[in-house]
Amino acid sequence: MKTKIFSALILVITLAFVAVPALAAPTQGSVEIPNPIKAKSISELIDNIVNYLIGIATIIFPLVIIYGAWQLLSTGGDIEKAIMGRKTITYAVIGYVLILVSKGITMIVAEILGAK
Repeated sequence: MKTKIFSALILVITLAFVAVPALAAPTQGSVEIPNPIKAKSISELIDNIVNYLIGIATIIFPLVIIYGAWQLLSTGGDIEKAIMGRKTITYAVIGYVLILVSKGITMIVAEILGAK
């Protein structure tokens, strides 16, 4: 118990001696923080996110189609595997179409709200 109190006391004293001089240091003009997002507005941020998702989906989409085709080709007469392969391809197409449509939806919403 004594060691925990002693350790806490040492920590508080150390932080006090380190933090107080840093707070007292004079500033040299204003501090500028660079924008890590590189977007100047929320509409530009959403557009960047949608473009990124389209790029990722364009890479993943053919891979999922190939995987679904592999499932179809390797059924060996099993109807369940054939249905699974067909669902894989169908869901891949639906997902890709939704991501492409999202670009159009964001453009329509930006136009309605008057975003530049």
